[in-house]
Amino acid sequence: MKLLLTSVFGPYGVDDEYGEKENKMELFHNQVTREQGIFSYRFNHASQGLYFMAGNVDMPTTILDFPTFKRFKKELRKGYDYIGISFIIPNFNKARKMAQSIRELSPKTKIILLGRPRRWIDSFDLVITPPQYHLPDLPQVMRLSLPLMRTDSEAVSRSAKAWAPSLELLPRPIIAVLIGSATRPFRFDAKITRELLTQCSRLQSRYGGSLYFSTSRRTSADIVNTLRAQLPGTAQIFEWRQGCTDNPYLALLEHADYFVVTGDSVSMMIEVADRGKPMAIFQLPASRLGLIWLSFTRQLHARPDHTTCNRLFRWMGRLLYQSGVVGFSRDLTQIHKTLIDGGFAVRLGETFNTPSRGLPDELDRIRQRILELLAGTC
Repeated sequence: MKLLLTSVFGPYGVDDEYGEKENKMELFHNQVTREQGIFSYRFNHASQGLYFMAGNVDMPTTILDFPTFKRFKKELRKGYDYIGISFIIPNFNKARKMAQSIRELSPKTKIILLGRPRRWIDSFDLVITPPQYHLPDLPQVMRLSLPLMRTDSEAVSRSAKAWAPSLELLPRPIIAVLIGSATRPFRFDAKITRELLTQCSRLQSRYGGSLYFSTSRRTSADIVNTLRAQLPGTAQIFEWRQGCTDNPYLALLEHADYFVVTGDSVSMMIEVADRGKPMAIFQLPASRLGLIWLSFTRQLHARPDHTTCNRLFRWMGRLLYQSGVVGFSRDLTQIHKTLIDGGFAVRLGETFNTPSRGLPDELDRIRQRILELLAGTC
């Protein structure tokens, strides 16, 4: 048996059908030091995850790091039993193109996707997906109870130590308010921000202590300006900016006693839950058009029964998805429901509770499903 592990193909950092010029394959220049002009580091980082996996499997393994598409297809023709593609969401079109080539040049190879296929779900042998994505009930779809992301404990500890002198001076308890931004189908504007401020002020009146607002990369100027103008008198605020090195987010995960998280950010909700801290979710209202679309896509995945209406919707869903006219949508309220039902969160306005258990570890279940697929029992 042979294994091929590869990153997505180049060119990178150009505007074409697969990517954008801003999407450079450089960690420092693209993210960390991009605002430092001629002093910004310019080099590519190797895909360490691929090398780590290759060093921990007992079979001949080839690694392609930053290949051209021509080089990738040439390697495919050598014949591989298993192929893994490392990519991030902005590079999904490249990964899909590579999967199509695998189907053409290596049809016996199994293709596993962790996440959500935008379309053409039948191209994959196994799709491992968190609960917010609307996917049809198919044999190759494996649903997770929550996303797999977790906090980096060492990074949290380092940041907590650095911020301790300032955060430990604040009156306790510290109520951290983690703020995202609008994302379909949710609205998040000045009016919604004022409602958030009102509810947070009530929290402070109830629990005492300090409010600490922390914005993020996606937070709009409209939200930030409203926060700045109407911030409660004793509250602290961190305003995210490009290239900032004084972000207290990780330190708050350690030092804060309670959390309010806006319901648009899956990563912040999961990371707070992973730390076992009391959390309230500020559920954003959906636009009217967003609610209509969400209701429609839910109907396309109606549970199997014998009613004529549900059969019609399922037939329509298969037609729309297979043709590529409609992509698979998401419903972030499913994350809210899972966290609340599991005791990891409450709705903002309800009494905080401390989780009595950790987030579920589903890696063994994923491993078993993959092994079953590779053994031909799925």
